[in-house]
Amino acid sequence: MGLPAKTSRALLCACAAMLLLLSGCGNGASDVVAMLKLRIVLPPAQGMARQALVQVRTRGLDGDWGNDGFVATLTSAPQPFAIDVLAEREGAPVHVKIKFCGEGGCSGSMIAESWIAIADAFYPGFVTWLDFEIAEVPTGVRDDGCGVAPSVGACFQPTRCQIGGCVSGTSRFYCNVDDAHFCDVTDDLPRVTFVPTSGRTVRVR
Repeated sequence: MGLPAKTSRALLCACAAMLLLLSGCGNGASDVVAMLKLRIVLPPAQGMARQALVQVRTRGLDGDWGNDGFVATLTSAPQPFAIDVLAEREGAPVHVKIKFCGEGGCSGSMIAESWIAIADAFYPGFVTWLDFEIAEVPTGVRDDGCGVAPSVGACFQPTRCQIGGCVSGTSRFYCNVDDAHFCDVTDDLPRVTFVPTSGRTVRVR
């Protein structure tokens, strides 16, 4: 015995709506326009520094960042620490703070900090990356183009040509001879699906 026509149409509409909902939620990135892979290398434990708190946001470097973030235990050797940053809009800046703390954690005072200010991190439809190594826990004060710096630590501002993307292999610079980023001048590359792989994900708007 078949279903009435109105009931069948209602069921079909409901199934279609559910499929649309699942297709948007299945990859978790339907509203993502670009992705930056932060590939940080944390330094070995040094002095009292035994932990690192890594934080990512779009708002500026100043102000209270709280204690939310990804915690890493520093060891006797450098260690890779990757974060996938998903952008929901073009032109979103990325600011990173790496806070070095004692064995008690990062809820109290910091021993030192490393800041990274990235103005041109995202290119719509593409995955970009930044390789950034912190050789040692900072002990002085250094401002490398940020305009601000922590009381103890360093702030770095990579140029857009240091942001990798839209080319195979690795390089120190990702701009052509006209100083244009490869992602700005590459029209024949297919846009990609953004699939985080690091196990640590941050969304920025």
